[in-house]
Amino acid sequence: MPKYLKNKRRRRHKFIKPSVETEIKMQSDSEESVRTKKTKTSSLKVLNGKKQAKQLRRMIFVVVILVITVTLFTVSLLSPTGLKELYGNFSATFSFKNQFPLELTGTETYSVANVNHYFYLLSDTDISVISNNGKTSFKDNHGFSNPVLCKSEARCLIYDQNGKGVKIYNAEESVLNLNMDFSVYSADIARDGTFAVATKSDKFTSKVTVFNKKGQFVFEWMCPEETVTSIAVAPNGKSVAVGTVKVSNGVFSSALYVLKYNSADPVFSKRYDGNFILGINSDSKKTFTVVFENKCDIISWKNYSTLQFESEYDVNFVQSNKNLTVIASSRENDDGNYKFSIYTNKQKLKKEFNFSGQVDDFCIKSNKIFILSGNNVYLINSDGNIAKKGDCGFGTVKIVPVSSDSCLAVGHNSITKIALQ
Repeated sequence: MPKYLKNKRRRRHKFIKPSVETEIKMQSDSEESVRTKKTKTSSLKVLNGKKQAKQLRRMIFVVVILVITVTLFTVSLLSPTGLKELYGNFSATFSFKNQFPLELTGTETYSVANVNHYFYLLSDTDISVISNNGKTSFKDNHGFSNPVLCKSEARCLIYDQNGKGVKIYNAEESVLNLNMDFSVYSADIARDGTFAVATKSDKFTSKVTVFNKKGQFVFEWMCPEETVTSIAVAPNGKSVAVGTVKVSNGVFSSALYVLKYNSADPVFSKRYDGNFILGINSDSKKTFTVVFENKCDIISWKNYSTLQFESEYDVNFVQSNKNLTVIASSRENDDGNYKFSIYTNKQKLKKEFNFSGQVDDFCIKSNKIFILSGNNVYLINSDGNIAKKGDCGFGTVKIVPVSSDSCLAVGHNSITKIALQ
């Protein structure tokens, strides 16, 4: 090749870089894992003393907040009226020493209500708070001529039926003392302290007034043509059930109204023509029971679904606790044979059983029933059979459970604690 062609070829390929073949080296899985382990860094850090102390303080703060939250939640379950009142009730009634039997100063015992580890005793002259061991923590002369007792999980309310007085107590003191403008027909108190009072009215036949736990006005409902005979406040204190009655051409007609406090229009109502509402039991956690002469309506507070109990017997007693509603009925003029019907708070029939003998009183403890019959107290198990028995002596008019196998026998002049065997 001529020299000038060689020089021209060199100039043309001077700026072209020769291609270089690269070989990609394949790695095995074991080699890759070894490389990853070598390059991976640990997420743990070594803290110096100041950082450790700061982190510890932060953890303690979070734990304290959680403890406070759990405590407040527990208090709201045990006593919606407040921690101070819960502690006061407990300290006032706490006692290790058994102080039974007790002598009573009143001449007649009207009612007794169990609240946690103590109970309220209402007589014709006094209201007393007594622990399960017999310690009297509080006593007051109520001054009412016809006192009626209602209770919640933290307080009790007594009112002077056809009088004007309303008083509220806890285990250590009188909390509220109200004097209504007109005669009181009925009253009730919820577990959070909200209470309602039904009275006469100057412009209407009757009215219902609702107060909060401090006695401040919340709501008022006027009833233009019917007389309010009974009321029940929902456990959460946010609604009230009102039973009314009127007479037309010599025939009784009753009605039930459920009211919330944002409107005078009932959220639920039901008429009972030819029937008279004897009372409303609101001790159950989820339901309330409207009582008639020979039937009951068990109604849900949530959606007002209704389970109707009807019997050829007369309804003599209705008792409820958080989980159960128990109805005791008997034939007219036959006090020796009773039928007990047990319903859950989900409006389901759990058990029915017959009891041969006179029934003077009965009460519920968990899933067991205590029956006062003459001079004896019988403990009925969940199957409807007599499990235990105890002699309460002559003159017992009321019983109240203390434990799963013991109760208090309350007479007009004394209280005795008895064990069932």
